Amino acid sequence: DALKVLGEVYPSLEGRRGAAIDRFRDATGNKGANSPDLWHIFAELLSQSDLPGSLKAYDRALELSRHVARTAGASAPALVNGAEAAAAEAAARGPSVKLLNNAAVVHLRLGNLTSALSLMEEASAAASGGAAAMRLTVGFNMARMREAAGDLQAATREYQAMLDAFPEYIDCRLRLAAIAAQRGNRAGALDHLDQALQQHPRHADVLASKGQLLLAAREYDEANEVFTQLVTQSASRSDVYGRLGLASLAFASIPADLPRDRLKDDFRAKRKARLTTALHRFKELLEKTPGNVFAANGVGAVLAEMGELTTAKAIFTEVQEAVSADGAMKMPDVWANAGAVALGLQDAAGGGGHR
Repeated sequence: DALKVLGEVYPSLEGRRGAAIDRFRDATGNKGANSPDLWHIFAELLSQSDLPGSLKAYDRALELSRHVARTAGASAPALVNGAEAAAAEAAARGPSVKLLNNAAVVHLRLGNLTSALSLMEEASAAASGGAAAMRLTVGFNMARMREAAGDLQAATREYQAMLDAFPEYIDCRLRLAAIAAQRGNRAGALDHLDQALQQHPRHADVLASKGQLLLAAREYDEANEVFTQLVTQSASRSDVYGRLGLASLAFASIPADLPRDRLKDDFRAKRKARLTTALHRFKELLEKTPGNVFAANGVGAVLAEMGELTTAKAIFTEVQEAVSADGAMKMPDVWANAGAVALGLQDAAGGGGHR
C-alpha cells in the first residue's frame, strides 16, 4: 500500500518519475507481485517514456484483475467492515473502467487498433451508470478509436453527441475540425475552430490547428497572425507551437524554384533570405527544446533545399531513429524527406545533381 501511494505521488514531483519507475520495477520483479493496482500504477508511470513496457505492465494488470474476479467469492474470508466489502465487490467486477480505458489508449498509441477497440468497448460497458467524468473520457476515447479505424461517420456522430451534452469540451471541437479537414471541408474545419476560439480565445491547441490549416491553404498572412499570437502568449506550449508555425511558414512561403528564374539575382536573393530565415527559426526552436523532432526535421528540410544533402541526410536519420524509438509518434514527412535526399545524393554521385 505504501508503494502504491509513492507511485501516485512521485510523478507530481519534479525529476522523481525515474526514481518511482526504478522502485516499481524492483517491486514488480518479485514473484509475489500479484496486485493489479501495483501493475496499473507501474504501467501509468511507464506510459510517458516506454510505451512497449507500459503495455506489458497493463497486460499484466488486466490478467491479474481478471484472475481476481474469477476467484472472488470462491473462498472469500469474513469481511469485518464496509470498506473491505466494497473492495471485494469491486474486485469481483473485474478490471476497473480506468484500467481498461488506459490500456486501450496505449494499444491505440502503438497501433494495435483491434485490441484497443475491444478494451474500450469493455470500458464503455463498465462505465455505464458510473461517474459522468469517466463516461465522458471513455466516450471520447471510443470516438477517437472509431476515427482511427476510419469510421469517420460514427466518430463524428459520437463527438457531436458529447459536444451537445458538454459544449465546453474543446477536444471534441478539435477532432471534428480534423475530420472536416480530412474530408476536404476546409470551411467546416475553420468553423469548428472559430467556435472553439469564441469560448477559449487563447487555447494553444486550437490556435495551432487553425494556423496549420491556414498554412496548408497558403493563406500566409492569416497564418502569420495566428502563429504570432501563439508566440506572444506566456504559456511555454503556446510559444513552441507558435515558433514552429512561424518557421514552417517561412519555409512554406519560399518562392518556387522555376528553371527560368534561377539566374535572376532578385529571385535568388529572395529565396536565399527566406531559407535563411526558416533555418534560423527552426534552429532557434531546437535550441529552446532540444528534443523537438519537428524542429529537427525542419532544419533537415531547409538544409536539403539549400543543397546540403549529406548534412540533411544525417539529421533525417537521427529524427527517424527518435520517432521509431517513441513507438507511437507518426511522422511520415521525415521518411519522405530522407528518401528524397537519398535520391538527390544518388543523382549527385552519378553526375545528375543540381549546379
